[in-house]
Amino acid sequence: MFQFVDRDRERLGRFLPWVPSVQSTEDEENYIRRTWESWEKQSMFDYGIFLTGPGAPAYAGNIGVHSLSWPNRRAELGYWIGGPHEGHGYVTEAVQALEGVLRDDVVAGGRYHDTRLYAKLSHERTD
Repeated sequence: MFQFVDRDRERLGRFLPWVPSVQSTEDEENYIRRTWESWEKQSMFDYGIFLTGPGAPAYAGNIGVHSLSWPNRRAELGYWIGGPHEGHGYVTEAVQALEGVLRDDVVAGGRYHDTRLYAKLSHERTD
């Protein structure tokens, strides 16, 4: 994971606030430990996006369920995909949901940015 992020650092850093804090494999190992703790607490669920098939690289990015509100039965999805895999529908496949956009919803770096929303109701599950 670290090498994957490190190779794509400049591009990912434009969108993700955590990129500068990932400086070593130890930082990634600590992240993985924190995600396991979050799973146990049911406060966040992160998943790796892996590609399969002949000659495909195994790891392509991450998708996670964040900002869980169990009483309100809602959560946010966050994701990132490595540059070589962008635009191939892998995130869409991982999300399998309807998309909405809150326009100019958040200010970062002195500029307004949109927030994309994904929603899936329990009766829309495909598993």
